[in-house]
Amino acid sequence: MKALDIMEAAGGIDDEILMEVTSAMQEKNTGKPLRAKRTLRTVLIAAALVLVLAGSAFAAGRLINSPAQAVKVARQEIAKMQDMGILSSEFRFFDGEPSYLGEAPNKGVSDYWFGRIFPHSYIVRGTTADGKYFMNLYVDTMSGKIVQLTTEAKADETDTPIPGGDVTVETSNGMETFHTYNNYDDILPDGMTVDEFCTLLAKYWGFSGYRLAQTDDAMFHYAQLNPGGGELLTDFAGANSYLTVYFDGDQSGTPMYISLDRFPGRVNVLFGMLHQVG
Repeated sequence: MKALDIMEAAGGIDDEILMEVTSAMQEKNTGKPLRAKRTLRTVLIAAALVLVLAGSAFAAGRLINSPAQAVKVARQEIAKMQDMGILSSEFRFFDGEPSYLGEAPNKGVSDYWFGRIFPHSYIVRGTTADGKYFMNLYVDTMSGKIVQLTTEAKADETDTPIPGGDVTVETSNGMETFHTYNNYDDILPDGMTVDEFCTLLAKYWGFSGYRLAQTDDAMFHYAQLNPGGGELLTDFAGANSYLTVYFDGDQSGTPMYISLDRFPGRVNVLFGMLHQVG
């Protein structure tokens, strides 16, 4: 927090409060006794003052300060991901207003209080008007980067079902059979390798590199050996597991996950972190 931020933040506080706190501090420095009630009142005012100043200075350093800004920045970042080749050029941001827009605090221990008073991320969720794409993403308020994206794409009528991949489930209409598809090219550029994808994500988030790690999830019993970077990302689709990636320069040392799944009539892609970038 810079001194300039504190001075600017103080501009919105009543002058009488500032004068009283300053006067009380001066009396304390001279060694004169202070009345108990005045002392308590001054301490409470000073505590509130510090909180307001800290909060104002913290907000001044953020890129996103409102829900409307979160949606606007999220749309811009999706376009940036497309330009970089992380997402397919066919991918589309949702139309109109989001179906859900909420604050998501950072749950890191060191950020416990600030993470609950001042949001570190906004959750932006929506579906395109034609129902083709659904997305749920976290956009970081400090950097403006999308730190996690979960998205689905429905298969088109012209897409070919996976042979032997039919799924029969019980619905309100009884037992129904649905096709499964490999239409990942609606979300990811066709032919994307693990190395290409992780390299592009490292560049987007500002990291210097990455390393793949073995996935060993005791809760869900997922296991995935350390893959080779040259393998196609879609080779891991529907494997009931996910890829675990660590980025060079990530101070928290928290892994990022990549998963590709299939559901009846649609595919799902998830990638990202649940902490602040850096």
